[in-house]
Amino acid sequence: MTIAKAYQKVNATWPAELPKLTADEAVRAARRLWRFGMGEVPRSVEVTSGRHRYTRAPYRNWLVVNPDRGWHAFVHDLSHAMYYWANDGTERPHSKSHAAFERKCVAEVLKRGWLDGRLRTPEKAPPSRREKLLAKAKSADARLKAWHTKAKRAQTAITKINRELARISRELNKEPTS
Repeated sequence: MTIAKAYQKVNATWPAELPKLTADEAVRAARRLWRFGMGEVPRSVEVTSGRHRYTRAPYRNWLVVNPDRGWHAFVHDLSHAMYYWANDGTERPHSKSHAAFERKCVAEVLKRGWLDGRLRTPEKAPPSRREKLLAKAKSADARLKAWHTKAKRAQTAITKINRELARISRELNKEPTS
């Protein structure tokens, strides 16, 4: 089997229509796929965007994902990153073994139902007017508490400085003038 045929098998694994990949889904999928392929959980997953920014792992256990390029490119690029780190960079990037590894990653995505939206967080209803006002009141209370704390700290500092000035004044009055 040639490398081209191996990648044709990978591409044939994908369904014809792929849903749009959201940033939240990309982060969750990256964590789960990295654990599936590498056996460990990444420490950090950051989202990037743009046409020429790829999903990658610049350092081991640190992932940068780009959901703008879609599921197909996301899994392909992430499989390259995992394959590179798993083989210490010694294997060729587009080899038959990488194609087999990528196919396993695609099968995992399909098996887990991630294309059906299982990784999406449910959308929250927009807050009501009362909830917004309660949030503003809570924020104002927190600011007021912070200012009371600052005022108390300032009063304590003023008291200490007054004591110090009084002590210095007493010492000055004790000394004979020359």
